[in-house]
Amino acid sequence: MYANYDYSIKAAFTLAMILFCGFSLAHAGNVLSEHKEIKGVACNASGECALDISDTAKQIVLACETPKVEVTWNRAKQNAFLIACDCECTSHDNVGWLVDEDMSTGKYRIGRLDLGKKYTVEELRRTVGDIPDIFQSHPLCGEPDNELLKKSFFVNLLKHPTSNESSPYCFSPLYITKDDGLLKFRGHNDGGESGVVQFRESDGPTIYAEILKLVDNIKY
Repeated sequence: MYANYDYSIKAAFTLAMILFCGFSLAHAGNVLSEHKEIKGVACNASGECALDISDTAKQIVLACETPKVEVTWNRAKQNAFLIACDCECTSHDNVGWLVDEDMSTGKYRIGRLDLGKKYTVEELRRTVGDIPDIFQSHPLCGEPDNELLKKSFFVNLLKHPTSNESSPYCFSPLYITKDDGLLKFRGHNDGGESGVVQFRESDGPTIYAEILKLVDNIKY
């Protein structure tokens, strides 16, 4: 009697685990399929995804005044996006927008900020030596902050001058993390001070509307 009872418990537990695993895999498959349905999306092994919107987001391209614009997101942070202009030049004098959903209201906050050279968390984690650039490679200004890198959803590389003639500038990472419900960044200036991104509608309703439409088509 007890043997049959124990067997029934084990069988029920095994069935429950199979159903749970099946649901988890199905859910993961649905999330992945959502990204695959977006034509042109490229994702790396760390879950960082990028989509070139140069030909589809006309108002954003005009505001960027650059030939290329890309929207990126990280599967580790739901409904947060970085829209980055790319001048495709050695100055890397770019701007972009951080878009983040306010979980308390369900509305998006949009903040504009200065950006530099496009890079990813995975690329910075694997970087050994110099950073490839258009004409020649250039060094990082210092060792990456591994603790900040672990917390980062996005990174970007900012250009700083050096006194070295053979390598007139170096790159320092801009780490974008989240703390206390706010997206924060560090490395935005030469002193490496932390700051909080100020969210505002800074570019007029037309661009604001296009940004919202863009992320609504991607959100997961």
